[in-house]
Amino acid sequence: MARLRPSRRRISPVWPCLRGAVLIVLVCATPALARWKPQYARQSPQVRNWFENQHNARGQSCCLDADGHAFYGAYVINPNGSVTLDLPRGQHTLPAYMVLPGPNPTGHAIYWYKDYGTALRDQLAIVVLLKESGLLPDRLTALTAALPGTDLRPDGLSTQESAWAIAAAAALGKDGQPARIQLDGRALPVSASVTTMLTGPTTIHNLGERAVWQSVSVTGVLAEAPPAARSGMRITRKFLHEDGTPIDLDTLRQNTSFVLLLEGRAEDGQEHHALIAQGLPAGWEIVGRFNEGAVPGMAWLDKLSTTEAQPAADDRYAAVVALASDSASFRVAVRLRAVTPGTFELPGAQVSDMYRPAVFARQAAARIKVLSAE
Repeated sequence: MARLRPSRRRISPVWPCLRGAVLIVLVCATPALARWKPQYARQSPQVRNWFENQHNARGQSCCLDADGHAFYGAYVINPNGSVTLDLPRGQHTLPAYMVLPGPNPTGHAIYWYKDYGTALRDQLAIVVLLKESGLLPDRLTALTAALPGTDLRPDGLSTQESAWAIAAAAALGKDGQPARIQLDGRALPVSASVTTMLTGPTTIHNLGERAVWQSVSVTGVLAEAPPAARSGMRITRKFLHEDGTPIDLDTLRQNTSFVLLLEGRAEDGQEHHALIAQGLPAGWEIVGRFNEGAVPGMAWLDKLSTTEAQPAADDRYAAVVALASDSASFRVAVRLRAVTPGTFELPGAQVSDMYRPAVFARQAAARIKVLSAE
């Protein structure tokens, strides 16, 4: 059973695409997560164009500006057309629609992958696999006793860790054993999952014979903006007139257009799919977004970074960029306009890894004024 091999979970072909000489192997990440390595950047335009024009059997585009890993390992073509690869991280079977025979201009197989795995993710995944398979019950008991572990911090979980934590909770709760809980001396209704509202300090007793899992969730609106902080990233911002000179936000007048320039970098030497965000004060609006490269008539902006997306939100400016050790910096800009007189809060600019939110940078909030038009 494939589910009994956690190593196969490490490689996620989320943008399926395959080509082959006898077989070309591309275990792909999305184009947003990939760039050409130097050796592939030196390939001829014809070779790069070949990769950029590949599509899988479902019509999905493939391998735009992708990092590739030469593949010389063993593979098995299965009777159903799927292919099992012997990769450094374990065997992985690709479905038939990802395997397309045909000529390949590089002369060797290439594969693409992204791994957001951690020790915590693997521990949670193994718990799910053992619980669902029914194998090694003693090992499952030991692993379950060690959960959630010291590494499980809700504010720092990656998307992989969050997903496997939810899957583990669902798998371990399938037995439906009722919990008998007493809250401040009052017995709560017996159920496999007991939920109640807390309004202050309280005492809870487990009246059953089995240990129960507990969690506390807090909802609400922050009383004050979070302070500036960072971990592995930096971000700065500048507010500028359309000629590139600094603008004083305390003397900003209604109907004034200006430019917000956001710059930053990743400092850990790793690849990041980063989300840049700047919330807007209630008195501002977005006038227009800039494309990558040089902006005509605004040489002072220099060259802006390539963005994978700039969502059309009206309450914030947001952009997604791909960062790597050889391209760790970003530079993006947006044109804004002051529209409503008053005093408003200006949220801090922030950048974070979309899949590892513990890698981030955040500025403190400030106050700004919009004066009436003269």
